[in-house]
Amino acid sequence: MTKSGPVVRSFLSMARRFVLAGLVLVGITTTGSATDPVNYWSDPQNGFAIGGYDPVAYFVEGTPRPGILGQEFVWQGVAWRFANEGNRAAFAADPEIYSPRFGGFDPVAVSRGDPAEGNPYIWAIYKGNLLLFHSQELKTLWELDQEGILKVARTKWSTINLNGSLD
Repeated sequence: MTKSGPVVRSFLSMARRFVLAGLVLVGITTTGSATDPVNYWSDPQNGFAIGGYDPVAYFVEGTPRPGILGQEFVWQGVAWRFANEGNRAAFAADPEIYSPRFGGFDPVAVSRGDPAEGNPYIWAIYKGNLLLFHSQELKTLWELDQEGILKVARTKWSTINLNGSLD
């Protein structure tokens, strides 16, 4: 390797970040459209959906796993990150299966009309759907009436606009 090797890799890494940021800023998606009703929360510090955690890992590994640089995919106008190429490919093939319900917002909070971002470490897979909870307390409440809370959350979710408030 020449002395320029690390410089070239650094440049390519930075170029990837700029391309990804550009895709997110202009809203280019690889699937879905700008009019699709689901809006996913993204971390204001890193810009990735569900805080940069790999949504596929919950299903295949049974644990939250942070995504890595170079394994990104833009869907629904937000960048998603993955722990490996296989998880990225699985998500790209069928993002509806792996993306969290309620845009990654807590279903209990959504059912109350006050959406709160889900915590990637407090989660459940229920009837094949990934749910993220804001706190352990809200997850415990959900466990007491799963179907009832989800029914109300589905109704309220359709009235929540982009800034997280009710229409």
